[in-house]
Amino acid sequence: MSDYYEFGDWLRGNEFRHYKTDMNKTTEALELLIDATSLSDVLQQLSEICFEKADHISASYDDQALARKWQSASNRLCVIATKSWVEAVSPRNN
Repeated sequence: MSDYYEFGDWLRGNEFRHYKTDMNKTTEALELLIDATSLSDVLQQLSEICFEKADHISASYDDQALARKWQSASNRLCVIATKSWVEAVSPRNN
């Protein structure tokens, strides 16, 4: 089995565990996501993933300290995503 899948195949299924996760391929995958959407969209999705992880950890493992770390990551990514979007659409104040 090949250690590389076309990016679309990787997105459609849970192929990540079969995807050779060296930094070059991970970087390429992130770049494709950003090019297909926007940096702000990718950061927002990462924020939502972190939020869902925090919720799952809190409910399933009762590890509130770890859940808070995931929630904090979610909050920070959301702020960065929002700031990124605002800066992209706002005229510069020169």
